[in-house]
Amino acid sequence: MLDVNKLMALSEATTGFGAGAICDEFPDMTLSECAARLPEFLMESQVDLTVMTQAHNNQLVEATVAAIQTGDQSGYASLVEGAFETIKNKITAIFAKIKKFVKSIIDKLGVQINKVRMTGKQMWERYKDSDMLNHSFDDLVVNGYKFDKKDPFASLDTYMANPRALIEKGVPDCPKPDKFAADAAAALAKGDNVDAAVSMHEGDLEKLKEISSEDRKANFAKELLNGIDISDGSSWMKDLKDELWGDKVDLTFGTDFTLDSVKTMLLGGDLDKIRASYNKLLTALNKDEKDLQAAADKFKKDNKNTEQGKDLPKLISLANEYFTQYLAIYQDCTGVISSISSTRVNYVTAQVNQGKSILAKMLTYKKKKDESTDVEGMDEFDVFM
Repeated sequence: MLDVNKLMALSEATTGFGAGAICDEFPDMTLSECAARLPEFLMESQVDLTVMTQAHNNQLVEATVAAIQTGDQSGYASLVEGAFETIKNKITAIFAKIKKFVKSIIDKLGVQINKVRMTGKQMWERYKDSDMLNHSFDDLVVNGYKFDKKDPFASLDTYMANPRALIEKGVPDCPKPDKFAADAAAALAKGDNVDAAVSMHEGDLEKLKEISSEDRKANFAKELLNGIDISDGSSWMKDLKDELWGDKVDLTFGTDFTLDSVKTMLLGGDLDKIRASYNKLLTALNKDEKDLQAAADKFKKDNKNTEQGKDLPKLISLANEYFTQYLAIYQDCTGVISSISSTRVNYVTAQVNQGKSILAKMLTYKKKKDESTDVEGMDEFDVFM
């Protein structure tokens, strides 16, 4: 006989992706557009969250004044609890939208990988043994980018599988959601009153407010990038692009590139890594949403039966502020991850395109003593055809 309880326990213990088939829900966007749009969406969501919080605070002020005038606190308590449910709904809505973008990016990456293999790989397979490549290129010089950074995205792969670990590094004073709920319950269990429990956490929340969103993003970026020198504030994305690409320079065969390095560029192997990392991010998003909702539920459950029942709205109001701030930090974190991942896609694509261009020049190459061949305007498709 099937033990349903054991089956449910087994399914709840998993952390894999379980939100349906991967599909492209933004078919009108290119891969680069979709990857770049996610950080923009997260910024818009933060604005919405701020507006929602301000509106709620205004309502609380009005309800508090009414309670002072009439002695009836029911309106205040109802507003606080309603806001708590709104925050929970906002968590669901934001995570759903992030996952929608990530699923589309994964699907588009599959198309991009196939496209690279249909052009770059076929181009390489067709010409790798060609006599046109079977001679010396000792005086071949091409103009392009060095692409010489050593594995700059290694940390990105790690943190895409665990965004909350990045939050711990970038914002070390931010309490974990489950710890926040447990600490409030523990303070009350020891006999502390509600005001003491609230005061304990208000200090943590004030520390979080001292760090601007731009500084948080820069902190996250520094953790995500290996060997890339970036500044604080809003200029780190420009610094990243400048560091990765650098200036176009003359590249000499044998010194700056070889046939093997051209092959590596052509095959675009890092696109597989990028897609694998996005799959890990999708798994992490599912887990983090579940854990964040569970922490919110735990906070409310652990504190609703306190003897200071009339002061419960104070605790719920504190929870509203905490989860709003944590959600904003999480959006900053995933926004930076997505921005750098988008840059990584463009970086790998640029390498593939440069590999095609170099191979085209190699296939039409003549030594300086030979009659020169004008390859201006010729691309890899001309050569391939």
